[in-house]
Amino acid sequence: MKSLKTSRVDGFRSEPIIVSSMSSISEIMGILKHKGAYEVFIEEGDKVSMITMREILKAGDISMKASSLMFYVPKLSSDDTVGKAARLMNDYRLRALPIVSEGSIEGPCLELYYR
Repeated sequence: MKSLKTSRVDGFRSEPIIVSSMSSISEIMGILKHKGAYEVFIEEGDKVSMITMREILKAGDISMKASSLMFYVPKLSSDDTVGKAARLMNDYRLRALPIVSEGSIEGPCLELYYR
């Protein structure tokens, strides 16, 4: 278990789903369903936002834009450890975190659920 906690997150990447902040919630729902995913990421300058199915289920109007539901999330670098990622994911109640390099998302990290 200790070796897993000290492993780099770089080995746990998966393909990120990135959308525009101007995408409608209904578009995002279609993307999530098609990809069998739980969250999408939005890049805005040096910040990364996320929309999860949890926020979508709370939304009253699916025609609204992603910018109305997105929230900023902590970013990881390839050198960060699985232990740090797990701690952040627990603190923020997230299932995935973005791995960012040179200002762009390389991939979400450590999806802590079964598909």
